[in-house]
Amino acid sequence: MISSRFRTKVLFVTVLPVIATALILASVLISERINEFDKRTNEKGNNIASYLSLMSEYGIFSNNFSYLESTLTHTLNQQDITAIYIKDNNKSVVLKRFNNNEETFDIRNVDNKIYKVFTSTIIKTSIEINDINSEFDKTSDNNTIVGTVNIVMNLRNANILKTKIIKNGILITFILTLATIFIALLFSRSVTEPINQIYTGVNIIKQGNLQHRIPIDFSGELAALANGINNMTSSLDVAQSKEKLRNDALVKAKQEADRANRAKSLFLSSMSHEMRTPLNAILGFSQLIEIDAKDDLTKENVQEINQAGKHLLMLIDDLLELSLIESGKVRLCIESYNLKEILEFCLSMVKSSTEKMSIQIDNKVDSLPDIKIQVDDKRFKQIILNLLSNAIKYNNKNGSVIINYSIEDEKMLCLSITDTGKGIAPHYHDNLFNLFDRAGQECSTITGTGLGLAISKKLIEKMDGTIGFESTVGEGSHFWVKVSLA
Repeated sequence: MISSRFRTKVLFVTVLPVIATALILASVLISERINEFDKRTNEKGNNIASYLSLMSEYGIFSNNFSYLESTLTHTLNQQDITAIYIKDNNKSVVLKRFNNNEETFDIRNVDNKIYKVFTSTIIKTSIEINDINSEFDKTSDNNTIVGTVNIVMNLRNANILKTKIIKNGILITFILTLATIFIALLFSRSVTEPINQIYTGVNIIKQGNLQHRIPIDFSGELAALANGINNMTSSLDVAQSKEKLRNDALVKAKQEADRANRAKSLFLSSMSHEMRTPLNAILGFSQLIEIDAKDDLTKENVQEINQAGKHLLMLIDDLLELSLIESGKVRLCIESYNLKEILEFCLSMVKSSTEKMSIQIDNKVDSLPDIKIQVDDKRFKQIILNLLSNAIKYNNKNGSVIINYSIEDEKMLCLSITDTGKGIAPHYHDNLFNLFDRAGQECSTITGTGLGLAISKKLIEKMDGTIGFESTVGEGSHFWVKVSLA
């Protein structure tokens, strides 16, 4: 479900601008109405005061205001007129009249919140008669102030009307706000309910139910969004079905490959054992014939038989080793061993080959501190023997082999074997550790099965190590193995 915070945000974004606009407009309209009302009140008071000041000029000079009685009475009959004062130029009150309800009013103690006084001056007017031109000319230069008229207006009704205007404005604003909130609630529901349906549907789809579809009982952009999600889910459902079929096919193919691999390993293992027995007999009898042979041709033929038999026996041993590794039957005993002792054993095993090829062994490890490594003794010696044998077999006559090591990150030994042979062409590098790959030496006179490096790679990886090489044609090859220090 969508959290209430989202719905609150929708309401906030929808309602707040409208309420702010309504409050601003209401305050402006109320202010305009009050200003207009005050203006009309001031105009009324000033107009009455001006009219009475004109009418009172004669009364000031004659001290007789009887002619104004009817006008004063009419003026005082208005609800908001409280009192009328007429003063001479000495500010002495010559006439005052009160509304029947305000006979105790004192102009000297006016409450400005309730009453407002409007004043107009009484001006003496001079008139000259010109018989020649038969017209009257006013000479305003001789006009003087001879008194004042004060009209006292009661503001109670005006204040009541102002209050009514404010209340009406507030009431209208409140009604508009409620209407806005109601509309906003309807709008938010029309937005949040579709979003809630989409959110719920997406959660169901996220749990893996790709058959679920979001019900679309709304319109607009959200309907387009929900329709897009449904279409995407349909595509994912189809893709998942196809992927499941492919995975099932892969699982089946893997199972068949595993069965075939097990059958191959079983076949290799059985055939290796079956072939080893007669081959050992052949080698044994050929050695006896070689001993008893009296002519050189017979000895030479027997030696060829021995050499071919030994090569076949090495191939059988490699196939048996490979079948054991691939079947997972190889058991390693990882313990701490001295590096120099391992190298001493391996060098003694290839000593005859080095003498035959006149290869010089430069064992720099002898001059370095002896260290212990975590390996399986038998298998690690097998790997080093394979690298040394290759460095000797594929070396040049009177070449050299350099053995050295370095420490990496204080926890790994990097043992390197470098030869001065012909090197390996770059296009053979990627496949050098593949089974039966001899890097272009298949047709050479050098014997080999193409299994040694592949087996070495599998064994060193089982000891959590790595193997690699660098080679330059015409300069030689540099092989290295990395294993953990003890």
